[in-house]
Amino acid sequence: MSSIASGPLPAPSRRALLRSLAGTLRVQPLSPGALASLRRGTSADVARQAAFHRLIADVPESWLADDALLRWATVVQCLAITGAPASHGESDGRMLATAGLTESRFARLLASHGDGLSDQLLLVARFLHAKDVRPTWVDLGELVLTDTVLPARADVIRLVLARDYYRSPSTLAPT
Repeated sequence: MSSIASGPLPAPSRRALLRSLAGTLRVQPLSPGALASLRRGTSADVARQAAFHRLIADVPESWLADDALLRWATVVQCLAITGAPASHGESDGRMLATAGLTESRFARLLASHGDGLSDQLLLVARFLHAKDVRPTWVDLGELVLTDTVLPARADVIRLVLARDYYRSPSTLAPT
């Protein structure tokens, strides 16, 4: 008799999947060509790449319905642009501040929704890549994943990002 309980396993959280996604890129890097293909084009282009499907293999199918697949593609594209983080260190908000993201760019990011949010995240990813900063993409990724489907959760994430951004020593005004 088996001691393993039958039935479906509990679904992982979005945050756990986002951490796992970054970990997969760190531990099992994609070929340079696959990474380049994930950096280019639109979210729809990224969603058609085999490398994208390899990375999201653990995401429950029910989480990929409607436009959720494109939101996951935005997260993967941002990770491909910046590269996988070395660890799960600083929060995304603090890393944005440390990288020198201007307050006006940060405000545009927080105010964006839907496709505009995806566009802002891609701009931020390119900025971070130029500064050689690799965020965890946990808060930023969860923001794009929840923005249109769980607006109350997205608002909480915006508050967390803002708190961490403004509490960073790089954004505190000298006294």
